[in-house]
Amino acid sequence: MRADLMLPRRDGMGRIHDLSSISCSQVENFGGKASNLYRLRQYGFNVPAGFVIPCSFYSEFLQESPSVGEQIENLNGAIDLEDLMAVTAGFQKTLLSCEVPESIQTKISIAYRKFKENRNSNASGFAVRSSAVLEDGYQFSFAGQAESYLGANGLEEVLESIKRVWCSALNTRSILYLNSKDIPLSKIKMAVIVQELIPAEVSGVMFTANVVSNNRNQMLIDATYGLGGTIVSGRVIPDNYILKKDSLAITEKKRGKKELMIRPCISEKAGNIKEEKTPEHMQKRFAIPDEDVVRVARLGKEIERAFEYPQDIEWCMHNRGVVVLQSRPITTLR
Repeated sequence: MRADLMLPRRDGMGRIHDLSSISCSQVENFGGKASNLYRLRQYGFNVPAGFVIPCSFYSEFLQESPSVGEQIENLNGAIDLEDLMAVTAGFQKTLLSCEVPESIQTKISIAYRKFKENRNSNASGFAVRSSAVLEDGYQFSFAGQAESYLGANGLEEVLESIKRVWCSALNTRSILYLNSKDIPLSKIKMAVIVQELIPAEVSGVMFTANVVSNNRNQMLIDATYGLGGTIVSGRVIPDNYILKKDSLAITEKKRGKKELMIRPCISEKAGNIKEEKTPEHMQKRFAIPDEDVVRVARLGKEIERAFEYPQDIEWCMHNRGVVVLQSRPITTLR
C-alpha cells in the first residue's frame, strides 16, 4: 500500500459536534462508538455529556506531521513482531512530538470552552476516548485496540489526550489486529470523544447474552469498585453474575478479588485520578447488592431491545443512578 493512501486529500476538517447532535448516518465521520452513544441518548438512556471531534481532524493532524508518510510505509513493511514493535515505537515518538496544528487547536478550544460554559461540569475532569470507524461494527470490532484517557483536567490536558488517542490508532496492538483481519491501515479513521468523567462508586461490564456458553437467554454482569479501567485492563477479578434474561433472576454469583480501585481525586486536583488499595472490609463483600444487579440487567434488556441485537455494555453507578458509558454489538456470538 502506498503511504499516500493513508493520507486522504484534505477537504476541510468539518465541525466538532455535541454528542447529542450527531446522527447514525454520520458514522464515517464520528466512528461507531460515538454513533452508538448518540443513539443511546436519543433513546433516553443516561449517558455522560460530551462532544465529538470528527475523523477529519485526525487526517489533518497526520497531514501536518513531518515524515508521517515514510513512517507509515515502514509500518506496512514490518513483518516480524520485534521489527514491527521497533518501527511502531519510532512512529509513536514522532507523532507525539508533533504539535497539533493551530487550526485544530483553535476549533477544539472553542468547543471545549463552549461546553464548559453551557454546563456546570463535574470536578472529575474528562474522559477522552477513541471512536474509530472500524469500532463497534458487526463484522469486525476494533474496540480495545486504541487508547482512552481518564481524568484529563483543563484544555491543555484534553488536547494532549486527544493527540495520544490519535497516535494510538497505529500502535502495535492496532496494527497486529488490522493485519490479522487483512484490513489496510488506510481504513483507520479515528474520531475522539470528550466526555464528562463520572466519579463512579461502582463500574462494570454487562453482556446481554452469555458469551461464554453462547446462551442468548442468559446475561453476564461484572462489577467492581471505582472506575471501570481495572476490569478492562484485567487488573482485578470483578464480582460476576449470571442472570436469566426473561425473569432477571440471578442464577449464579461469585465474589471477585477487587484489590485495587481507581477514583478521581476530586478533593486534591480536579481531573486527576488515582489508584488505591481497596479496603479489606470492601474486598470481602460484593460491590453492589443484588437489587442493583437486577436494575443494571433490566437496563441492559432495554438497550438490547433498542438496538435489536445482544449488546456489550460498559456502565457505572453514581449517586444511585446507573450511567451508560458505551454499548456495542457482541461480535463473538455464534
